[in-house]
Amino acid sequence: MKFSFLRKSAFGIFVAAIVIGFSGVSTDTKAEGAQEIEIKISTGAITQSASAVVDNGYFQVGYSEQENIVIKRSLLKIDLSDVPDNIKVKNAELNLRLAACSGDTTPIHIGRVISGWETGIIEWDNKPGFSTPIATSNLDCINALAFWDITDLIKGWVNGDYPNLGLIIYGPDERGSSSYERAFDVSDDNSLILITYEEIQPSAAKVFRENYLNKENVFLTLSLVMIFCLLILLYYQIKTYIKERKNEPRIANIIKKQEKKLVQSGEYLLKALVQKKKLAKEEENKENEKNQNEKNNKENSKK
Repeated sequence: MKFSFLRKSAFGIFVAAIVIGFSGVSTDTKAEGAQEIEIKISTGAITQSASAVVDNGYFQVGYSEQENIVIKRSLLKIDLSDVPDNIKVKNAELNLRLAACSGDTTPIHIGRVISGWETGIIEWDNKPGFSTPIATSNLDCINALAFWDITDLIKGWVNGDYPNLGLIIYGPDERGSSSYERAFDVSDDNSLILITYEEIQPSAAKVFRENYLNKENVFLTLSLVMIFCLLILLYYQIKTYIKERKNEPRIANIIKKQEKKLVQSGEYLLKALVQKKKLAKEEENKENEKNQNEKNNKENSKK
């Protein structure tokens, strides 16, 4: 069965809608100008010998070998619910106000937490796992503000590359290190994550996928696309039918004229045949008359 041009067009619309909807290619465009947003932090501190605690709004990182080995680490909850959708992260920086400090300059690491935890119920034995360092800052006891570049981590969270389970702050090798401690005031206005970003205008394909080809709406969307294509076919079928009906009188006139021409041609042929037959008859009569005259002449000469 051959498809007409219109049927092909409707079928093409249907296929194009599916291809655009499921295509991974996006043509998002950037909005002009970078913007900033500040994210506050909730935290919990872990020691080797005690449950997670928060001391007067401070959280600690440290190592000591007095009576017992004590290792201190801090977990940070990062709430990104205020970060807008459809953005491109340009830079992200973790800033913490140093409230107390002891020991020499020490590299302090940031790691990405890879398992779930809740503030207030963390103990050393059920502490969450975490990644290798994603950022490191050498902290002394002179500067009052510490900062880490965590751009790649925030990008991963915003883009959905991995779940946001928080951060962990920890010291170097810990065991065998010189004693040190750093305490940070999370209630200070300077303790925050500063994110610089650009807004992205989502492409039509992305909007179509997110709003119409999700699990809840995909069946309804495909049904609507099919109905739309069927309506296109129906429209052109009706248009073709109406056009044919309008052409019926013209076609009838053409047929009538052709019939008249055929009749006239038939009449002409009939007249030509009659005339030919008449001429043949006249020739035959002349021939018979001639023969009769010759016969009569012969008989008269004999007498």
